[in-house]
Amino acid sequence: MGGLEMFTLDDSTGSSRYAMKVVLLPLQEGEYNIEKGIRTQEEITSYIRITDSLNKVEYCPLKKPFKVYVDSVRYHESSMMPYIEGKMEGTLYNRYDVNDSIVVKDAIFGIH
Repeated sequence: MGGLEMFTLDDSTGSSRYAMKVVLLPLQEGEYNIEKGIRTQEEITSYIRITDSLNKVEYCPLKKPFKVYVDSVRYHESSMMPYIEGKMEGTLYNRYDVNDSIVVKDAIFGIH
């Protein structure tokens, strides 16, 4: 099992209003087509969501899968946490208003 979590997406005021959570299961190189923003405790599946703490809104892939491409997963001797590199793209929709969305295009990430 594995996953990556990014929790600070600062806006122009320097506020950490938005939080992104990405869980990739199993963690490996390759393409993930993520269709969920939330999972039940029984599910073992990848998911992605962005939460707006000010407006209490969650954005999830509702209409079509969100794509995450993992190019590299490396482990360093001194750490149990992997270094993950890749890119992501897709649209995340407000769970309560599909006219409100966040578009992610050609986003490159490196997590360690």
